[in-house]
Parts: sequence; structure tokens; C-alpha cells
Amino acid sequence: MRKKSHVVLFVLVLASISLSGQNVLIDDNGGAPDSSAQLEVKSTSKGVLVPRMTNAQMNAISSPATGLLIFNSTNGSFYFYNGSAWVNLSEDNLGDHTATENIQLDGNYLSNDGGNEGLSISNSGVGTFSGNLLMPNGYLGIGTSSPSGQLTIFGDTSNALTLQSSNNVLSHGIAFQNSGAAYTWNIRRENVGGNQADLVFRGGAANSDINALDERMRIDQNGNLGIGTSDPHNQVHINSSASSSWLQITNSSTGSSSTDGFRLGTTGLNTYFQGYEVGNLYFRTSNSDRMMISSTGYIGIGTNSPSAFLHIQDNADAEIWLEADADNVTETDNPMLRFRQDASSVGMNVGFDDSSFGSNNFGIGRRWSNTDESPSIVVEAQTGHVGISNTNPTSELDISGKTITQDLKVTTGAAANKVLVSDADGDATWQDVPSKTNTIAFPVHLYSNDVLYSGTTFGTYSWGRRYVQFDDVNTDDLSLTFLAPADRTSNNFTAVIYYTSDDNSGNFRMFMAFENFAEGDVVSGAPGGVLNTIPAPSTVDAVKIWNKSFSVGTGSNYVTFIIRRSGGDALDTSTGKLRILGINIEYEN
Repeated sequence: MRKKSHVVLFVLVLASISLSGQNVLIDDNGGAPDSSAQLEVKSTSKGVLVPRMTNAQMNAISSPATGLLIFNSTNGSFYFYNGSAWVNLSEDNLGDHTATENIQLDGNYLSNDGGNEGLSISNSGVGTFSGNLLMPNGYLGIGTSSPSGQLTIFGDTSNALTLQSSNNVLSHGIAFQNSGAAYTWNIRRENVGGNQADLVFRGGAANSDINALDERMRIDQNGNLGIGTSDPHNQVHINSSASSSWLQITNSSTGSSSTDGFRLGTTGLNTYFQGYEVGNLYFRTSNSDRMMISSTGYIGIGTNSPSAFLHIQDNADAEIWLEADADNVTETDNPMLRFRQDASSVGMNVGFDDSSFGSNNFGIGRRWSNTDESPSIVVEAQTGHVGISNTNPTSELDISGKTITQDLKVTTGAAANKVLVSDADGDATWQDVPSKTNTIAFPVHLYSNDVLYSGTTFGTYSWGRRYVQFDDVNTDDLSLTFLAPADRTSNNFTAVIYYTSDDNSGNFRMFMAFENFAEGDVVSGAPGGVLNTIPAPSTVDAVKIWNKSFSVGTGSNYVTFIIRRSGGDALDTSTGKLRILGINIEYEN
């Protein structure tokens, strides 16, 4: 029965196969096979079932023929052998392809030439482009595997990020939007012709139109920075559409409000240097301070501690050069210093002024009651002649008007050391210069014992030349009294003490006190004085002079002075005896 069944099956198969030469057609209805096909199968209700096997079974086929076709049940795909490897027929060349399922690279690269470069995706979803990294959290790293921001470009090239325009006439740049997709800032290149462009910063109120943003700053093709202007003319050019334009500089010490630090700017046609802090303004050249303005408004030139509104200081000569008519064209262009007080109603004018002092004359002119008066003094620049109330002096001193003087001394010429003295008629003659110094003499031989105190004694040299002797003891005193001259012209007096010693070494410590009395003063108490150190003469018994100045009160007419040797003072180093020969009191009258 089994053999019979096989025969029946074979007959049935042969009944569905049409043979035409070498071509074979398998068809339910019969017919001729297509001439281009070696085997043709026709059916509208059935298919062709090729051998089905696992991936392991496929790879176990020994010496598969090129073109061998199987169905891989492991991968669920048709495979054919291309002569060297099994190829999945489900794959394509990615031409016009839309994936309907995930693509698995299985640790391989997606590349152009099939090499180990291009796109590699890890199981965590991190994509690497030949060393550049795209992180799954949205951080893109170019040249780095550790991007620190949404875009990190790592490298050492000067054009790490390049924006290339496709049209030089049009603007090209970077835009910033807020969360509402409105533009807030735009950095762009703007064409200026000649294949050159400016870098422009635009900002302002958020706007959906990027070109509606206002220009805030520009760096032109020459490197000039413009703020508030699209046409900067210098390295930094600041312009304001308002009447004021300011540059403000602050630091951590000044604060940063609108009234802190330093401001440089213009208001209208005026220019301002504004310092808001309690500090100084310094001007430096060659890394040295040259001028400063203190917080009180004092100007120092050569000094950082000015003591007046203008203080000029130098270790060498300090000069002020004030020049007018530098072109020597207009003679009435003159340099002048004008001093004013009392709301400018009173003052003095010092300098050159053709209209007031005469041509090329230096003068001092006075101002009174808001009126510049005739010059007081002029000096001719050419001759050096001095004119008082006279703009054309013809001699060294030319005075126009009355001259009042107490004394006039001429030290050269025929009347040397003479004074011009007028008589009752006004006639003047040259007279000898009167002495200005008078002397009140106190020679020792006129002293009485009443002037000696505390052990001071008289002594004599040969021929009865008397002296007052101060021994080397604790205190020796000498007291003298005189009437202040009524004809004195000064209250300054000088005591001239003539002294000797029997010792020519060391110093004497001398106390000198003065007291003066006017009418009604009470004579009592000890006079005040000071200690003085005077040297011993270089030769025993040689005369030395000690000058001591003192003052007498204006109303005083009775003067007492005391001389004391303080022998016990440590600064009294002489062991000899101090001997006073006489005392003169000098004064002026």
C-alpha cells in the first residue's frame, strides 16, 4: 500500500508540471513556462516554501553554493549565500528607506566606508561621532567626552566655531530668544562692502522681529568700538541720543550705584570729570605722579599734599611760564594775572597790558570799586627803568607825584653812605647816615657791692683792672638794673657780655633772666629766664664775648637782668673761674 501511494503522488505532481524544453512551469492550470525562467511557479492561492532552519543550522551547511537560499527561523529573514558570507535579504542600502522598527548596530559603527569611524551608539544611548560626543541629557561635546554645557567645543584651533555666510550682502549671526520665542539679543555681521563686515550687537525690548532690535554696540572692520553709534571714529566712541553721555568706572571700594566711582562724560557742550568719592584725582606720566586734585579742590603740581588751591613744588627750580602773543603779531595780546576780592570790586592786576601799562612794560595796577585804576608800578622790559605812577620812566626810578620817606640812603656815587635830608624849605642835602645802634655801658669798675649775690666777688688784674668773679660753686649771681631808653625805636635789646677765665677748657653753664616794669607794676617775685652754655676762652685770661638778645615791653621803662653761674649743673664742665669785665646793652633808636 505504501508503494502504491508514492506512485499516485508522483503521478499527481507530474500532472501539474509542464515541461517545455529545459524550462519548467509549476501551475495548477498548466501552460508554458516563461522563456526567460528556468523554473516558473504560478498560483493565486499558494506560495513557494524554501528550506527553513535555525541560524546555527544555516552556518553548519558545508560548502554552500553561491546563491543558495534558505529561511533563517532564528532571525525570521531570508538569507542567501553570496559566495563568501550569508546575506540577510531583509537589509537594504538605506536609499529611500523608512524604518518600521529599531535598528541594532550591535557595537558597530554607522560609517561611509564601512570602517571603524563615524557614529557609534552605546547601550545607554550616548552617541559618539569619531571622538566627538553627544550626551543623552542634551549636552553636545565637540572634541571632548565631558561636555560641561549644552554645547562644549574643545580644541586649540582659532576657528573652532565658524559661521560662514552664503551671501555677503545679508546679515549673518547668532540670535537669543526668551521662553516665548521673542528675540532679545542678536550678534551679527553686517556687510560694509569690499568683502568686509562690522560685528553688531542688537538688543532691547523682546520682539518677534529680529530686525526690530536696536543697535547697542558695534565693532567696525577697523577695530573701532562704537556704543550708541554705528559709525565709530576712534578706538572707543560713545554716543548718546540724549543730551548727556557718560563713561562710569567703579570698584569694590566705591560701590556700583549711579553716584559711585568716577565718571567721564559730556552734558550739552560741557565736558566733565566727575569723582563721586572722597578721594583724590591723580595725573601720571612716566609712571610718576605729576599733578593731582585733592578731594578739597586743591591742585598740587609736583606734590601730593597741596596746602592751597594751587601748590607747585619741585626739588630744583619751580617756574611758571605765562606767554601771550607767541606769534608776535598782535601787540595787545598780553599775559596778565588778576587778583580779586570783595566780589571782584577790589584787586590788583600784575603782568603786561599795553592799554594800562604801556607797550612792553611790566606793571602792577590796582582795582578799586570795580574800576581798574592807573598803574601803580611799571618796569620797562627794555631798560629796566621803574616808574611809579608813570608809564614812561626815563631813569632807574622815575616817580610822578609826592614821595614821603623817613630815610633815603645812597651807597654809590659822590654821596656814598649819605642820606638826603630836607630843611624847612624843602631843600635837600646829603648828610652822614646817623647811627642806628646805641649802647648803655656797664663797666665793672663802676659796680658797687650791691650787685653781687650768693658769693660773687670782685677781683682785679694788674693796674687795677676790675672784674666780677663767678667761682665753680652751685650759684653765683650778678644783678644789674637800668632805665629803658625813651628814644628807642625797637623793643629788641642785646646784652653784650665781655668775660675771661683762668681756665681754657670746658663750658660754663649760665642762667640769664630779664624782667621789665611799666608804671604801676609791682616789683616782686623771681624773674624768669633760661640756661645758656658758653665756652671757656681758648687761652687763659683771653677776652670772649657773649651776646644775649631779649625784649622789653612797649610801656616798660625799668629793666632788671640777672646773671648766674650754675656751677653744679652737669653741663658746667669748666673748673675755672668765670670773670666778667663789663656788659653793654645795645638798642636801636
